[in-house]
Amino acid sequence: MPAEGDSHIWTTSIIFDIILFILYTYVTLQALQSNRRLGSTNFLIPAASITVFNQLALTLWIPIYDRILVPWLRRLTGKEGGITMLQRIGVGFALSVLAVLVAAIVEQWRKRSALGHPSAGSVAENGGAISSMSCLWLIPQLSVYGVAEAFAVIGQMEFYYKELPENMRSVAGSFFFCGFAVGGYVSGFLVTVVNRTTGRGGEGNSWLAEDLNQGELDHFYSLIAGLGLLNFIYFLVCARWYKYKKSYVAQEELRERERGMEEEENGGSNIINEEIVKYRGWKAMPYVIGNETFEKLGTLGISSNLLVYLTSVFNMSSVDATTLLNIWFGTANIATLFGAFLSDAYFGRYVVISFASIASFLGMVIITLTAAIPGQHPRPCSGGGGTCQEPSTSQMAFLLSGLGLMVVGSGGIRPCNLAFGADQFDPGTEAGKKGINSFFNWYYFTFTTAMMVSSTAIIYLQSNVSWVLGFAIPAGLMFLSCIIFFLGTPIYVRVRPEGSPLTGVAQVAVAAFRKRRLRLPEGGPATAAALFNPASPTNGVNTRLPHTDQFRFLDKAAIATSKDEIEPNGLAGDPWRLCTLQQVEEVKCLLRVIPVWSTGILYYACESQQNNYPVLTALQSDRHLGKHFAIPAASFTVFIMLAVSLWLPVYDRVVVPWLRGLTGKEKGITLLQKMGVGIVLSVVATVISAMVEERRRRIAQVYPTIGKTKHGSDVSSMSGLWLIIQLTVAGVSEAFNITGQIEFYYKQFPENMRSIAGAFLFCGFAIGNYVSGFLVTVVHRTTKSGAGGGEHNWLAEDLNKGKLDNFYYLIAALGMINFFYFLACASWYKYKIISVVVDEAELEMK
Repeated sequence: MPAEGDSHIWTTSIIFDIILFILYTYVTLQALQSNRRLGSTNFLIPAASITVFNQLALTLWIPIYDRILVPWLRRLTGKEGGITMLQRIGVGFALSVLAVLVAAIVEQWRKRSALGHPSAGSVAENGGAISSMSCLWLIPQLSVYGVAEAFAVIGQMEFYYKELPENMRSVAGSFFFCGFAVGGYVSGFLVTVVNRTTGRGGEGNSWLAEDLNQGELDHFYSLIAGLGLLNFIYFLVCARWYKYKKSYVAQEELRERERGMEEEENGGSNIINEEIVKYRGWKAMPYVIGNETFEKLGTLGISSNLLVYLTSVFNMSSVDATTLLNIWFGTANIATLFGAFLSDAYFGRYVVISFASIASFLGMVIITLTAAIPGQHPRPCSGGGGTCQEPSTSQMAFLLSGLGLMVVGSGGIRPCNLAFGADQFDPGTEAGKKGINSFFNWYYFTFTTAMMVSSTAIIYLQSNVSWVLGFAIPAGLMFLSCIIFFLGTPIYVRVRPEGSPLTGVAQVAVAAFRKRRLRLPEGGPATAAALFNPASPTNGVNTRLPHTDQFRFLDKAAIATSKDEIEPNGLAGDPWRLCTLQQVEEVKCLLRVIPVWSTGILYYACESQQNNYPVLTALQSDRHLGKHFAIPAASFTVFIMLAVSLWLPVYDRVVVPWLRGLTGKEKGITLLQKMGVGIVLSVVATVISAMVEERRRRIAQVYPTIGKTKHGSDVSSMSGLWLIIQLTVAGVSEAFNITGQIEFYYKQFPENMRSIAGAFLFCGFAIGNYVSGFLVTVVHRTTKSGAGGGEHNWLAEDLNKGKLDNFYYLIAALGMINFFYFLACASWYKYKIISVVVDEAELEMK
């Protein structure tokens, strides 16, 4: 079984990830005690920046591997990818061992230079002598490991995607990230054990001494290389034992039959469909994925830290800034519904993406100008948080125009881009699938890079260097995305819009209203027999649905009268007067989903507080790691994403099999049960938030504070790391509820409405954001105008003077009410039944 073999292969990645963490950590310490000057200049390379050569090697190697090495290997081996996925992973493992050995040699040389030829008068922050060896000698080990990552990491991602069962592909990436997490924990454990074991004879004897010149880091590297070599041997055993899924073996035979066809990467066309459309396959992917990636870089790079920008630069109160962002996020999400509708009904995906990309770029330029032009933002507050000038009407109008254009961009790009990419491949031939391996490489690389850069580097630039630079870089990347997208215009396949499926919904509503005075046939099977129910078209995408008794008033739309004309092909002459039973049942599917969908509104209204107020809480908490580095407040929300990534594989590989044994259901629990668990966990996360905030405020009021914010508020000595607990629970909650909603809408919507199922989810997010903003405003105004003249304001600008914990308890209470409402909706709901196959596991809600 591949599922069982996957777990063995996955365990081999842990040592590989350990090497990654060790190299990333200690190469920075090596750089600190090396000569970091460039030539005779006074410029010092930041020690932490030396790791960029790892990413640079990865970036440079991917196109070389994909464009040069793979074709050469393909000619030698006859395999589509040149080598198998396991061979690719094995090469990466071997290179990682080589990288650590190189690191050991370089460290031995660095230490010898430091002891024999130290830099005159140069001492590192830890008191150790700085070696005269240039830190550029660290580049070889980083470059080798970057190439190792290009082999092993991308190979693992492709391996999990292809070898896991198809219904688990959505968690393939999370399965990979779980290996990262375990590797991180084990690397920390190894460092602790080695340091304590080798340091028993005195601090200076430790391999990992504070002063690397007094330690034996090269010995530690050699130990890690030994573990890597043992892991490589273990991997060879697992790889030899592993059996690929049969579907991929069968593809080799199909590939042999199509060997005479021209490959898509050489500009060939699909022979079968050449007269209809010329597919370019993955040749169009760099343009499509480039647009999506840089859009994410730009949008996330600006939005992730926008709360801090509004409160620190625009001098907005935390309540006003939170409310504005809730409205903005909500509008951006609801705009996806309009983007999907306009694309399907009128303009097509290419036109919508083109217009949206330009709008998004212009919006980012305006946001950048609000920071760059002094007259477009208020003057800074006076020292100690005294007087703060509020933004003027013109300044707010200029800011809102930029945010509005970004809404237009998100609304057009999000629902259309991935579907547009799928349009570029011919789904009817194997030739249309040949570029999957290369496409997967680029998708993984660009997507993860966008998330990483936005959540770390860009936020750091904004918070510690310059808001102008921190906003200009995302805007520049968005401009680059527009150029890349339009360069691919000549080769794109543009699917013509065929009308929106919402038209059929409107036809049923109009026909039922027109025939509202007619009497329905008797219930039971007789009703279905008496309604207009012609055979479905052979090219239809929707499954045929049986008649149901819910929403029977809609059945009137399918009552044929003497006034209704029937065409010779059996269809209604006027679909606005007479609809088929199939159309009616499709509308019923949509209506049944709406009550369940409505429970997601209050869920996300509660969950969105975990994206706003933890940032404000972090600003008034101790964010320091060590003496010099402070975690940017906006970066704390990354723990939500991390929790989702770690929990999904645990749920899929451990929890689901255990639940399957208890319940007998294929997925352990039903979709509605999964969503309900998420709602309960969101309540738990909110209660934890209240408890943590209560502790933070008490420490700030009782114990000495460690400083002040830009607005003069005291910073509590409580570590900001306490926020990880609530953010982790919130992340697990999203892993249950939101992924449950996505699957629920996909399966319960009619097939021809699946293109708007994602937009339906975003619409719930949008209304949830509006409700969240409304709650913040009402609570702020109510508690501010109560007894005490504002002294008891729950959402005071200075959290130490407010009662944010009370607000959290209120949100938790609303979450519980929403949960009971969800239970009522779930008990009433009937899963969609098709006439051919009935999935019994999805027909129960206990």
